Amino acid sequence: MAKVLISFLGTGPDNKDKGRAERQYRPATYRIEDTDYKDTSFVAEAIASHYKVDKIILIGTTKSMWERVYEVFCTKLGIEINEEYWMELTSFCDNASHKTLLSDFPKKEKLEDAIGKGSKIIPIHYGLNEQELNANATYILGIENYLNKGEELIVDITHGFRSLPLYIMNLLVYLQNVSSKQVKISHILYGMLDITREIGYTPVIELSGLLEQNEWITGAYSFKEFGNSYKVSELLTQTPTSKSAASLLNSFSDTMNLNHMVGIRQQSQRLSSIDYTSMGTMANFIIPQVVSDFKKKFLANSSASNALFQLRVTRWHFDHRNYSSAYMAFVETLITYYCEVQAEDWKDKNVRDNAKDALYKLANTKDKSVSSMHLVAKCFKRTNKERRNIAHAGDSGNNTKQMITNLENDIKLIETIILC
Repeated sequence: MAKVLISFLGTGPDNKDKGRAERQYRPATYRIEDTDYKDTSFVAEAIASHYKVDKIILIGTTKSMWERVYEVFCTKLGIEINEEYWMELTSFCDNASHKTLLSDFPKKEKLEDAIGKGSKIIPIHYGLNEQELNANATYILGIENYLNKGEELIVDITHGFRSLPLYIMNLLVYLQNVSSKQVKISHILYGMLDITREIGYTPVIELSGLLEQNEWITGAYSFKEFGNSYKVSELLTQTPTSKSAASLLNSFSDTMNLNHMVGIRQQSQRLSSIDYTSMGTMANFIIPQVVSDFKKKFLANSSASNALFQLRVTRWHFDHRNYSSAYMAFVETLITYYCEVQAEDWKDKNVRDNAKDALYKLANTKDKSVSSMHLVAKCFKRTNKERRNIAHAGDSGNNTKQMITNLENDIKLIETIILC
């Protein structure tokens, strides 16, 4: 798997009154994983050597130190410096400002050849306003075009305007999680130049924990919004002492996705047995909150009837826009409610089949006296028709918005009956 370094390039010291020699990064000793890289001009140079990267993608503004990059990498790779091009590049960088057009960058391919085979440079705006930030986002996402499937990304955020690495990090996470290239960000690195004088070297610290935090946040959102704990469970399995919790959460999500009413109630109750003491910081912060939310929604009253529990599941699916699941759960709720009112075993298949027949018969009764069960029956007839159409890809004659509105109205109606 090829390794690609993505690094930001800054402008270096202001050299207007100090001469050309000042336009360079002060050589530093960069320490990466206990290995020192002495008298190195660019942290990207040290990182490239340490991780043996195959190509480099450099991101910087028109004012960044491109001419020094050209000098350093030509020397490193044994390429003869083209003085004419160096002068052209130097003049361009010296005179560049936030108004300089990116398209005016001179002969990018010459600079890319000096950095190494397959390497790219990406000039970007300063990011002074939303328009420039949006344009930069497009350029950064364009990195995808330079990547091959399955490549490993190493990201260096040491240099550049502080706002740019912060803004662009999320775009790089997109490349890892959404892009068809299926790339992996293995390292996020930052050279702590601020502390160099104090300790005598520049530590290059690992910030890849940011990616793990992002995964936890993504997993928590999926769990809370859709009942899918699979990402959270995957992260938990990385801690041996949390595998039991991961299994419980997986089982809960399986039953939620199957809309298995008996299983959902059982698994909801089992969530109470999760042991949080051995989990990491992010898990301890996220999982109890989400689990507590499910328990409040489904188990507010442990002695509640099964119909009421199923109605809560229906409401949860509806509120989270899982409309097909809400329709299926709602129909089962109505059948269960009828069985419980009749004091019959609501889990028995024959009893439930008879309940369906009884509800249809009651719904078609033309008796002018309308009981609450008569309303339940009418509701059952309407929603079961829609449920069948959804399950069998049929056409109910209603548009989707009308189907959602009808379902919401029916849920509200049954809530007044069951909760009365």
